[in-house]
Amino acid sequence: MALPVVDTEYLKEIDKARRDLRSLIANKNCAPIMLRLAWHDAGTYDVTTKTGGPNGSIRNEEEFSHGANNGLKIALDFCEEVKAKHPKITYADLYQLAGVVAVEITGGPTVDFVPGRKDSKISTKEGRLPDAKKGVPHLRDIFYRMGLTDKDIVALSGAHTLGRAHPERSGFDGPWTREPLKFDNSYFVELLNGEPEGLLQLPTDKALLDDPEFRRYVELYAKDEDAFFKDYAISHKKLSELGFSPSGSKRTVKDSTIIAQGTVGVAVTAAVVILSYFYEIRKRMKLRWINYLRPDLKRGNFTDEEDELIIKLHSLLGNKWSLIAGRLPGRTDNEIKNYWNTHIRRKLLTRGIDPATHRPLNEPPSTTPSTTTTSTTNLQDVTTTTTTTISFSASAAASTDQKDHNNNNNNKQVVQVKQEMMRCPDLNLDLKISPPMATQQQQKQSAETLKKNGGGGMIRELCFACNLGLQNSKDCSCSCSSSFNIVVDHNNTSSINGGINNNNNNNTCYDFLGLKTSVLDYRGLEMK
Repeated sequence: MALPVVDTEYLKEIDKARRDLRSLIANKNCAPIMLRLAWHDAGTYDVTTKTGGPNGSIRNEEEFSHGANNGLKIALDFCEEVKAKHPKITYADLYQLAGVVAVEITGGPTVDFVPGRKDSKISTKEGRLPDAKKGVPHLRDIFYRMGLTDKDIVALSGAHTLGRAHPERSGFDGPWTREPLKFDNSYFVELLNGEPEGLLQLPTDKALLDDPEFRRYVELYAKDEDAFFKDYAISHKKLSELGFSPSGSKRTVKDSTIIAQGTVGVAVTAAVVILSYFYEIRKRMKLRWINYLRPDLKRGNFTDEEDELIIKLHSLLGNKWSLIAGRLPGRTDNEIKNYWNTHIRRKLLTRGIDPATHRPLNEPPSTTPSTTTTSTTNLQDVTTTTTTTISFSASAAASTDQKDHNNNNNNKQVVQVKQEMMRCPDLNLDLKISPPMATQQQQKQSAETLKKNGGGGMIRELCFACNLGLQNSKDCSCSCSSSFNIVVDHNNTSSINGGINNNNNNNTCYDFLGLKTSVLDYRGLEMK
């Protein structure tokens, strides 16, 4: 028959069968016969031929009818009740589980149980089980054939602490201990006490005292129950797994799951590391191709023309090396950046230019707007000319120098970049506020007209307010209303009449609200 699949579902069935066996054994008081069933199913193993062992073959009529198995039909029937509830479990697992539960429920040690045994319909020949009537050589022959040791022989013999012998089954009668349903070390204690009345000692039991090696373990277990429990749990586990390679248990499956998860985690981590490594390799190869291996890359040092172009582009773009590289075919941004930091910066500093601002290092601070007043007096013509200029000048952006024909191509690229970068060009506004468009020549003509008309009086210099046409304002300092008049003819020319007001309609003094076009001419506002 095939091996059972020990999965989570199978382990759940084992747990349920364990509970049912505990209930059954407690109710029927059948722990000794359940333990005997497990022993006799496993005790047929031959380590040389790899036959027999805990494979459930004792259920076969051919095998359970052997003389050594007399009375075990009762235990087989008890196990069938549990098997009917849990058909997924193999007979081999069920019989060994019954032996483990029988030891535990009577106060013995916990024996590790590993499921996964395969059932067999092939029975071994009779005579592989121990004969209670024989001595030490027979015991060693039987247990050595199974692959067990002297310590295993003594420890497993301690299971006689449970149950009693029946004359119809073995030809012997009586219990081995005072409490046949309690698993303890009293078997060894009673064995060392001789032949107590009412207790049974088989020839195979007495043989444990005849052999020095066996007796050593008997004395140890008689005085140290913990040592007996420890060794018995190990020997019982070995007996229940003869010829069986465990495929999994609760602990094994759990450990296997943890190991599997750990393996998956390691595999994922390794995959991430490998992929990261290949990504870095690809990235480096790509950068190497971009920066070194491309066939269109220029080799060698930068030319003087390239130096000047880089300087001009840097003055416009700043540290935007990728944009600068786009204007220099065959050069990479990394290459240009390194060249700037190692060569061009020093070149600009040598020229006395700040590499960051592209201005002279010792440039003086910009001058503040100034107001200049220039007065010119012509004594011969008795004419006074006053010019007041208020100038607000702003520094304008330097235009591209196109006079150098040797760098014509570079200048074209700089202009192109400037057109791209300057979405809104700076306005160069130079405003001048000047008096009305009364020039010196016009003032001379006005003076000559006064002479022809017989006008007399002193010609005074006009104040700044009068030049702006604000004769009647509070700011007028020349008292034009009493000493002289501003005469405006129909030809939009201004004249000055001295002396007393003649009440002439044409010699009227105009205030700011009465300005005519020549008093404050907007042509005096110049825009550059």
